[in-house]
Amino acid sequence: MSEFLKNSFLVASAVLVAIYLGKKRRRLPYPPGPKGYPIIGNLLDIPTGFQWKEYTEWGKKYGDLMYINVLGAHLVIINSEEIADELVEKRSSNYNDRPDIAVMNMNGWEVNMGLKHYGNEWRRDRRVLHQRFRREAASSLHPLELAKSRALLQNVLRDPKDFEGHFKLYPSAIIFYLLYGHEVESIEDPLVDLTFETIYLFSGSVFPGTNIINVFPAPAFLVRHLPKWTPVLKDVHDLCEKNKILLGRMQGIPFDSVKRHMAQDTAVQSWVSELLEQNAAKGEEVVPEAVIKALGASTFAGEMLAYMMTFVLAMVNFPEAQKRAQAEIDEVIGNERLPNFEDRACLPYVEALFRELFRWHGPAPLGDYRSNV
Repeated sequence: MSEFLKNSFLVASAVLVAIYLGKKRRRLPYPPGPKGYPIIGNLLDIPTGFQWKEYTEWGKKYGDLMYINVLGAHLVIINSEEIADELVEKRSSNYNDRPDIAVMNMNGWEVNMGLKHYGNEWRRDRRVLHQRFRREAASSLHPLELAKSRALLQNVLRDPKDFEGHFKLYPSAIIFYLLYGHEVESIEDPLVDLTFETIYLFSGSVFPGTNIINVFPAPAFLVRHLPKWTPVLKDVHDLCEKNKILLGRMQGIPFDSVKRHMAQDTAVQSWVSELLEQNAAKGEEVVPEAVIKALGASTFAGEMLAYMMTFVLAMVNFPEAQKRAQAEIDEVIGNERLPNFEDRACLPYVEALFRELFRWHGPAPLGDYRSNV
């Protein structure tokens, strides 16, 4: 049998199996949604970009809970904060899992806690991150955050045209120091370049509509078995392979640097060094090294940069809001010092402006894929 016939048979078999299993498992009626076609379902209805806008329009017609079928994959779209809170938060024990997204196994990002299946590994990783990011521990980060924010202001004053570069440097300097004890002095730091390139490639392969596999969410089985040279998959495979290599370097280079400095007794105290020291003190891997190494993949994100860019956009479009926020700062703080965390409660308008950024222009869709446990 030719390779083409083998692949065609595999595709057809997988689609038929998906349809059969979908019909077999169905018990109760699904929510309303656009009517699909035989076999392919709503495949042609899936928007390839700005999905939330299309789903908002669907919601006006079908309601806040909608259903679509894509090649046998059953997808429920929640278009209401109240319903999302009821299902995802209050009934999280039922819907805490993540679906099997083929691209995650291809680009290496399955190590990210937020993309893992619900289970012992997810709970272990969440526990490690929670110890560092819980509200009670937030105040311990204030001195570092203030120091880096002051450096950010100085950089913007020195070279205001390169504000985007300064915004990139700010979160990078905080995260690299917390995780690895690495002091980032400039945006030209090789680790910063590597991290942002890795994250951008990740964004280009995983979000819905960014590639053929995410437009076709059903064929995870096919992706694992079809040859890499398959025309519709080759570009995705190449992108994911590059991302996997970069992710390995992004995690491995700073992690190995911490271990090397620890061996030389020159390591700066950091989250990674603390976890490695705990393992050494216990004489066993309380937290596996693979999990410690993956902290970077679970911690780094582009949201802070996006929010800072959104702030500039907002201030340009709404100068009256900027004037009012500045007036409040001048009245409460004066011009002899800069604000600090203790002043936050005394700056209600600045606080409201900050929170409005999250509502007005989120950096990315905040809802992620969920599946029943």
